[in-house]
Amino acid sequence: MSLRKFNKMNITISRLNLDEWSKYKKLRLEALKNEPSSFSSSYEDSLKSPNDKWKEELQKSHNEDSIVMFFAKDGGRLVGMIGAFWQDKEKTKHIGNIFGVYVNPGYRGKGIGKLLMEAILNKLNDMPQIEKIKLGVVMQQTPALKLYEKYGFKIIGKCTKELKIGNEYYDEYLMEQFKR
Repeated sequence: MSLRKFNKMNITISRLNLDEWSKYKKLRLEALKNEPSSFSSSYEDSLKSPNDKWKEELQKSHNEDSIVMFFAKDGGRLVGMIGAFWQDKEKTKHIGNIFGVYVNPGYRGKGIGKLLMEAILNKLNDMPQIEKIKLGVVMQQTPALKLYEKYGFKIIGKCTKELKIGNEYYDEYLMEQFKR
C-alpha cells in the first residue's frame, strides 16, 4: 500500500497473507507484553489462545467480514499494526471501531503510526455504511492521544478505572470522529 524510507528502513503498510498468522500472533503478544495498559486483552490470556483463534482472526480480516487489520513491515518483520471492526446490527452498523494500535518501541517516532492511521481511516472512509469512527485510549498514552487528535478525533468522555492491572487502575478517553 505505502512505501516510505526511514533511516534505511523500507516500511510498507499492508494486509497479511493467511499463512502469516504466526507473525500476527507474535506481534500482538509483543504489544500486550510491552504495553499492558494499552489493551483490554492481557498477555497471559492471549498466550493461552489456540493457534486456530489467531488464524480465524486473520481470516476474518482477510475477508473483511466485520474486521480489517493493517500491518507495518520493515522488510519481512512486522513492526506495527492497527485494526477496525464494525457490526451489521441495524442500530450500530454505521460505526467503525479502531482497536489494537501498536508500533514496536524501536520504530516509534518515525511516522509509522501516521501510516497505519491513514490506512485504516482510508479503508473506513471508503465503506459507505460507516459514518462515525470511534476508539478508546488510555490517558497516559500521550503520543497516541496526540496522533488521534491530529486525525480529527475528539475526546467525548472519560471512563474511570477502565482497566486494572495488579492493583493499579487506568482511565481511558473515548474519542470519535465523523466521516471526512
